[in-house]
Amino acid sequence: MSERNVIRTRDLAEALGIEIELATSKIVMDLFSGAVQKTPVDTGRARASWRAQEGEIDESVAPETEARQPPPQLPRLRISGEDIVFVSNSLPYAEPLENGHSRQAPQGMLGLTIAEVEADVEQYLPRDLK
Repeated sequence: MSERNVIRTRDLAEALGIEIELATSKIVMDLFSGAVQKTPVDTGRARASWRAQEGEIDESVAPETEARQPPPQLPRLRISGEDIVFVSNSLPYAEPLENGHSRQAPQGMLGLTIAEVEADVEQYLPRDLK
C-alpha cells in the first residue's frame, strides 16, 4: 500500500512513562489486528497477506490457493523503537480494497484503523503535544 502514516510513539511513551518499544509494540498490534479484522474476505488471501516489520516493508504475500486461508497471526517483532515499523499488504489488489472497491469494506481497512488508533493515542497525550 502506498499510504504512509506516522503515529508518534515517542510522544505516547513519554506521556505514559513507558519504554518506546512497549508503546510501539502496542500500536503495531492495534494497527495489524484492526487492518486484518477490517479486510474483506473472499478467499482470505488479502487478509492473510498483512505483514508488520521494522525497518522495511515486508513485500511477501500469502500464496494463491483454492482453500480459504486463515487470518495471519500477529508477527513476533523485535522492536527497537529506533526505526519505522511498517504494517503493509503487498497484494496488487490491496490498494483498490483500501480505496473502497469492496462492498464488505467500502471505507477501506488500514486508513480507518490508523484513524482509530490515532484517536486512542491522542487521548493519552498532554495538550501541548497534540
